[in-house]
Amino acid sequence: MRNQSTLAENVVIIEPGSFHLRIGRAVEILPKRFPHCIARKPKPNVPPCVEPIINRQKAACDSSSLQESVGIARSNLSNYRAILVINDVYKRNEIRYLVHLLLNRLKFGRVFVHQASVCATYGIGLPTACVINIGEQKTSVSCVEDGVAHTETRIILPVGRSDVLRVFHSLVLPNGFCNKEGCIVDLKYEHLSDVEDLRTLMENSVQCTISLLCQQNEKNKLDEEIQSKANESLLNSDCYNITLQWTHKQNQYDVSSLHPSTVLLSHILPFACISSCVPPKEIYCTYQVPSLQSSEPDDPFDDMYISLTARERRKRGLPNEHQSTILPNNEQLETEIDVTEQVAPVGNPLPQKPNSFESLPEAVWWSISQCANLIGSQVGSEVIVQTSGLAPGKPSQSSSSVSDELRRRLLGCIILTGGGVAGVNNQIMERWLTEQLIVIAREKQAAPTVSSHIPTVEIIHHSEPGDLSWSGARLLLTSDLMNDLWITPVEWNKFGSRALREKAPFPW
Repeated sequence: MRNQSTLAENVVIIEPGSFHLRIGRAVEILPKRFPHCIARKPKPNVPPCVEPIINRQKAACDSSSLQESVGIARSNLSNYRAILVINDVYKRNEIRYLVHLLLNRLKFGRVFVHQASVCATYGIGLPTACVINIGEQKTSVSCVEDGVAHTETRIILPVGRSDVLRVFHSLVLPNGFCNKEGCIVDLKYEHLSDVEDLRTLMENSVQCTISLLCQQNEKNKLDEEIQSKANESLLNSDCYNITLQWTHKQNQYDVSSLHPSTVLLSHILPFACISSCVPPKEIYCTYQVPSLQSSEPDDPFDDMYISLTARERRKRGLPNEHQSTILPNNEQLETEIDVTEQVAPVGNPLPQKPNSFESLPEAVWWSISQCANLIGSQVGSEVIVQTSGLAPGKPSQSSSSVSDELRRRLLGCIILTGGGVAGVNNQIMERWLTEQLIVIAREKQAAPTVSSHIPTVEIIHHSEPGDLSWSGARLLLTSDLMNDLWITPVEWNKFGSRALREKAPFPW
């Protein structure tokens, strides 16, 4: 068996995010981060063409990142293996292009693909959890049960850290600011310097807010009555001043009378009122597209092919893999159904997917309920099949009890990850999400006898939430199943997407 340390030295973990490209060897503790973008100088009298530029520069971007930061020459990549960490909600053609890029253009020896939510559970050490990944422009929610992120529970919300910055900008500088010349000007998000200065102002204001709250809590941490009065007086106390010196002289100004509640509200409002902070055309959430609706041309044996072939065989009365005799005409009409149609679940039916959510806690509760009902319906159908021939008095496990137990486990294991919750924002989101989920869980209690029961909600976070999925991917090398799940260039060129469908450790 190959030594674990030797194998880790020859494995490169790549996680392309919405804002950062995280890349590094498996022996490293933390990855190298780069802005995940492609930039080039425009040439005069040459019209821009997006597709060739992206296709040509993407390989150059990854190659330069590997050579400059990781220290691997492009000519030696055939001796290395790559672990590709993808988003929970993905497009199959994009993943297919990335695998093609790693194997055929960068010439990696082998490639392994896994999802970010499952890798985050590996990093924490929990097989079952609800993973909330807050990024720069979007937030994904996914429920992982025994190492599998179920397709019906994955969702992407159109809100992220950039919306927090915009809300902070609108609350602190609603009318712009006055420069030295006496003109009213505003920040421009097209200028990187303005965005960085605004982010610096927000980080400084958060630090001042936390220090002020800590001082008030240290004075009155023994007496609850005095503590509550101190909190009320804190909200009505005098505001503190924050002075920011801009890097550009024409943008020097002072921000005064900034209330602590303004800083906290700017971090919570984008996730509490999504419709108020996101344009109306962008409030719709995104779900994982089923494989039947996005079949790949290089996978001739996918679910679409199997479904159409089986239905056509039944129409013609020909035997297939699961049927060796020809059915009569009257039985053929009854069996002319799509094999992908599932039987109605025995337990709680899966709710219809909403087009949008008003807040992040509502989306988290929907994902948890979706996972609980899905597993409960599967267990309920298995119990009915197993107990169909037993005596009526034989006790059996109900699907509702399984759903309630899984819902309780998921509420007690919520992982908060992503670059959008780095720093103090992690603590703010943790406390707010805990309170909101407890309120929603109380409202959803169906039985009046347990309405007084307070559900246990525990949110787990990492010291480096943005790198949690990358760090969890390092632990995949300790699994014995990894030897059978690597995709080689020969397999990829021969089977294409079929290799992903057969070797990926998640439902492709």
